[in-house]
Amino acid sequence: MTLSVGIVSILDMSHAVNITDEIIAEFQDDGVVVLRGVFREWVGALREGVAEVMSHPSPLERSYQPKDGTAAFFQDYCSWWRVPAFRSFLFDSPVAEVAARLMNSREARFFHGHAMAP
Repeated sequence: MTLSVGIVSILDMSHAVNITDEIIAEFQDDGVVVLRGVFREWVGALREGVAEVMSHPSPLERSYQPKDGTAAFFQDYCSWWRVPAFRSFLFDSPVAEVAARLMNSREARFFHGHAMAP
């Protein structure tokens, strides 16, 4: 897999998670599928990444704190390049291969990262 200017090109699908034809058909029909456990080994690192971006937000951060005291909502944009856990998820996990398989494509294009947390 290579990454250049926001485009993830799939060069070798041999390491991709087993995405069955049934799962692909479901995604094609419904636009969404549940892939339980596919990224299990990445959850801890991604949690740490969210904690990092929340403690050191970028100038693009736009959080919302309701005046009525209900739960706040944090969001920050395009932090994948500066948060190692996010960057590693993009470069080292099977996320690009999974996306490409679901879309019946040889590549998956990454638009931007959007970290959101309550």
